[in-house]
Amino acid sequence: MKKTLRLFFVAVLAMIGMNASAQEVTLDFSTNEGWGFPTTYDKTEKSYTNSNIGVTVTINAPGTGHKINTTDKYLIFGKNNSTLSLSAFSFDVEQIKVYGRSGASGKVTQNIFVGETAVSTETTGATGTNSYKIAEDYQAAGNIYVLKLTNDNNTQITKIEIYKKGSGAKEGAGLSWGTGSKTVTIGADDNVFPILTNPHNLAVTYSSSKEDVATISTEGAISLIAEGSTVISAEFAGDDTYEAAKVTYTLTVKPAPVMKEYKIASTVESGKNYLIVAIVGSDYKVAKRITGNYGFLSVSTATNNEGVISFDAENAFTFTSTADGWTIQQADGKYLYQSGTYDNFNVSATPAADAAKYFDIVADDDGFKVTNKQMNKYIQYVPGSSNFGCFADAQTDAILPLFYVEQTSTGINDVKVVPADQENAPVFNLAGQKVNANYKGVVIKGGKKMIVK
Repeated sequence: MKKTLRLFFVAVLAMIGMNASAQEVTLDFSTNEGWGFPTTYDKTEKSYTNSNIGVTVTINAPGTGHKINTTDKYLIFGKNNSTLSLSAFSFDVEQIKVYGRSGASGKVTQNIFVGETAVSTETTGATGTNSYKIAEDYQAAGNIYVLKLTNDNNTQITKIEIYKKGSGAKEGAGLSWGTGSKTVTIGADDNVFPILTNPHNLAVTYSSSKEDVATISTEGAISLIAEGSTVISAEFAGDDTYEAAKVTYTLTVKPAPVMKEYKIASTVESGKNYLIVAIVGSDYKVAKRITGNYGFLSVSTATNNEGVISFDAENAFTFTSTADGWTIQQADGKYLYQSGTYDNFNVSATPAADAAKYFDIVADDDGFKVTNKQMNKYIQYVPGSSNFGCFADAQTDAILPLFYVEQTSTGINDVKVVPADQENAPVFNLAGQKVNANYKGVVIKGGKKMIVK
């Protein structure tokens, strides 16, 4: 009887040991304890041994480098072809799980390699848990497993778990939104929403954390409700083959744009709001404000309805005359200027006492010549690159901008003239198209209507 009991307890302990060893090793990066990772980016290849668990990791990330973030508690490294190599294990490895964090890249692609061979299925995004089931031919003890980034993004890791063979590991669901965040505008025609990557066609449940901001249907279609932010989720419950998974991204909803009407202006008045426009055939290309710290003025195509352009007021520019020249101010309050040898623009919160912030504006036969005073470069629309830049020389097929002034009342605005020969001011028809001296009918010249017979 005693022998029977003893054998029973041995069997129970063996089962407990088997379950406990399914997850054989955990590498915890939520703290720097035992690792000694740098807290500022290091671009050199380095190895770190954690004596508490007997594992060495070697990181080679010459792109952005690697470091431990001690505030939000994760290891970060990148970019393309950056690697984290694990020291060899004394047991056969069936699965490796890499835990990311909310706010990490939703676009980074990564996989597990042995040498130059990918031994699992590539994943997209580092915002959740990525499971890598190791190909059977590469599960043997002694292999060196390498987590490699396969595109030009960073990864962020809170921990890595190593599962031994026989643990009954399931395949990762492979769900991904491809991004951690998205901003859209109510009523905009160009809204593009993230599309869920679901390589195994698993049954997922969609949800929105704030349905008063946006809702998502059972098929994954988004409906915008109001301004704000919400977390969009896709969740799989798990089955006998695939692990449970939940992937999210933050959707920021901006209010519908404020639309204003604008008409062609042949002169400029200080303090008024204008669209910067290039006419290419029948298309009206309107400059849009710079949303970052610098860039070219990209364009959007607008419709001209009998001489009137309706356009989002956030893309209007205010021209203000000063003793130093004209300033060009975006609707967000920032000023355009130029720097160094670049042909694009920088933006600044203040115009400052700097010649790079000021422009000369002079009416020209083909529109307006807007010249940066310090760089001696003038604004041109470049059709091939779909934007306005500021160049020292005439660009191929470049077009000088026209100005469309915001309408605060009906009729043509009584505008003041910049220093220029009024007789040489350009002439436009009522559709806002520039015409030559042979044109007959109602035209606009110097901000006034007249009839040419």
